[in-house]
Amino acid sequence: MKTFSTSVRVRPTLWGLAAALIVTCILLLATATPGAAQEKEHWSLTFLKEAFIKDKIMTDKELPLMIYDVEKKKEYTDVEVRINNAKAGKGDPGVAPLLGMFRVYQDKKILWYSIEDDEYQPWPVYVKRYAER
Repeated sequence: MKTFSTSVRVRPTLWGLAAALIVTCILLLATATPGAAQEKEHWSLTFLKEAFIKDKIMTDKELPLMIYDVEKKKEYTDVEVRINNAKAGKGDPGVAPLLGMFRVYQDKKILWYSIEDDEYQPWPVYVKRYAER
């Protein structure tokens, strides 16, 4: 009994590669979040970052090392601020220690949540306690 073996040789053509590239680009564009690159920072983060710099809690170089979790309410915004150890290169990169929880109002009033007192305190109290560390 004779067996026949046939092999097919596939050679990619320039048109085939171009078509694959176009399909890949279309799929990437379809899965991208619209407007994500142009999304503006929430006003509460802007106010809080300005306060951090003004009161020398953080420098403008350290601010990108922070993680912000924003919960928007009608009258105010709650912001949780953590240190991103992975970007900072300090400590365990899988841990993001809490720097503070803040309530930011549109009139630039900032309150800090004191875990010890179980209530929100004025911003100057946070600045004083941070300096005492």
